[in-house]
Amino acid sequence: MEMTLLTREELKQLIAGGGDPAVSIYLPTTRAGRERQQNPVRLKNLLFQAGRYLEETGMKADEAEKFLQPIRVLPDREDLWEHPADGLAVFLSEGAFRYYRLPVDLPELVTVSSRFHVTPLLGILSGNGRFFLLAFSKHRVRLLEGTHYSVREIPLPDLPPNLEEFLNIDSPQKHLQYHTGAPGGNGRRPALFHGQGGGEEDEKKYIRNFFHRIDGEVNRKIGGSNDPLLLAADEQYLSPYREINSYPHLIGDGLPTNPDRLDEKELHDRAWPVVEPYFLRARRRDEENFGRKVAEGLAGSDLKTVVEAAYWGRVEALFAPLDIHCWGRFDPDSRRTEIFDREAAGSEDLVDFAAAHTILNGGRVHTVESGKMPADSPLAAIFRYPAG
Repeated sequence: MEMTLLTREELKQLIAGGGDPAVSIYLPTTRAGRERQQNPVRLKNLLFQAGRYLEETGMKADEAEKFLQPIRVLPDREDLWEHPADGLAVFLSEGAFRYYRLPVDLPELVTVSSRFHVTPLLGILSGNGRFFLLAFSKHRVRLLEGTHYSVREIPLPDLPPNLEEFLNIDSPQKHLQYHTGAPGGNGRRPALFHGQGGGEEDEKKYIRNFFHRIDGEVNRKIGGSNDPLLLAADEQYLSPYREINSYPHLIGDGLPTNPDRLDEKELHDRAWPVVEPYFLRARRRDEENFGRKVAEGLAGSDLKTVVEAAYWGRVEALFAPLDIHCWGRFDPDSRRTEIFDREAAGSEDLVDFAAAHTILNGGRVHTVESGKMPADSPLAAIFRYPAG
């Protein structure tokens, strides 16, 4: 399988799609110098460790070797190591195989459990969540999906690529002539409109109709999302588009720029400082509310209580440290949580367990350094309702 882009939806698929056993491998990679040549060697060493863990679960050596075969081709993938990022994450189960090159430092870690270990990924998306950027002009329309560390274009195959094509497709008999005139001052040949009603008014009407079409296609792609949408366009188009926009999570005044001159990375670099405060606001609010919620019985930091609450969907917001593992096991039938001194066969990281189930149940996860937790515990949570 090819490497995929890490998004919030990908993360949910990882959490929900692991099988037993599920192998998770995290490898910090070196970008340059002689040490870069050691990246595939270190992955092979982690594969050997994964094989041992699989055997500890009762799998025979030859079965473990066969199970890990999809990963074993990665050390020999020259394209994977030619331009490495800061970290590599690999996930393998009976029904899933994904790997990600990530622009953040990762711990060197191997786990074999009943599901994928995802906590090291949460720092990339927690407080750095997904947003959308609609970059548009009369000549080009792009819908981008981004996080703090990544950006990609979402195809809009049903949308005419520009205003001229929209006019041709929308109603070739009804619309009057649209063509290209003399070059403008910026070197671009401006669009001219001819017809019965004044050229400028006709142009405004056609552009507005084009914006309605864009809005419809955008909502078909992201209409079920709660993630923020930011606009990037010439200043004269921002206000007219906002007037017809129907996506409920449009934020800010938009980026007044000619987006046609910017590639995806340049657009992303301009957008992130605008959208970042929207993600940090929820974390600051939860940090400020935690003490008050404790007094109301709607927050706590008892490890076993938080783990059980996360599983049953009672956690609204979770604070989870990236630098702490707490090995144990939760049995939903008996509602019993066991805590172990170290990783053992059949155990899993309860910090990761709580974070994964909080995400699956629609809660917020804030990853913090252990010394900055709101309580002296491996986990802290704000609950949706009191314990029954």
